[in-house]
Amino acid sequence: MKTIDMSEQKIKTIASILTLKDDESIELHLKSIGNEDGTGVDNSKGSANWDLRYNELLKLSSNSLKPIRIKRGWEFVILYNLSSTQLYIFVKKKRLNEIMKNDDMTHYIKLANLLGIDPTIKEMTPLTEQLELFDKIYEQDENLLMMAKSIYNLTPSNVFIFSFDDGFIPSIMALSFNANQELIWQKNYTYLLDSNYQVDINSDGINSGENESSIPLKQKKNIVRLKRI
Repeated sequence: MKTIDMSEQKIKTIASILTLKDDESIELHLKSIGNEDGTGVDNSKGSANWDLRYNELLKLSSNSLKPIRIKRGWEFVILYNLSSTQLYIFVKKKRLNEIMKNDDMTHYIKLANLLGIDPTIKEMTPLTEQLELFDKIYEQDENLLMMAKSIYNLTPSNVFIFSFDDGFIPSIMALSFNANQELIWQKNYTYLLDSNYQVDINSDGINSGENESSIPLKQKKNIVRLKRI
């Protein structure tokens, strides 16, 4: 089985799209639904975050990478590698754990795992250190395979799931499963993420803007002296 057939720069771009939060765009979304103060109803904020990610992924179209929009209850975007025929799907880490733990085989991620035709996939031994969440084995079902083909209309060599966390400490991993939904490959790409210094500064209660500090001059001098020690 091949590893992901993309440059690290391209993977870094994808990782940044998935994990960076666009606070300005979300603020505009809240204004558009009249919920600036956060006390109103806001069922669509989670979807708004995903819409922002998907719209950025759509911009990655190139000679080798094709974004594809799929509607199944809601609209999502996958990436298809035209040269290697690899398929890339995106999901939050917490949600992936829920999906793999659930016995329902009709989720679009589990269905995608049925599609990989690389013959080496069947030969790969499931990872011995895989999470207990991923250790269930499912019987093959031709109806499920037909459902998967009807959704994706593709015959990928491999399917890779980008699982990410966009919290205070963002992370991203690429995973691959066999048709039995067993984890057979993974790689941590968190090292490609740039530090979000803006988040770090604000998290300490420090105003990172350019407004004049309200700290008295005498107190400022004391702070400077402390920093020199």
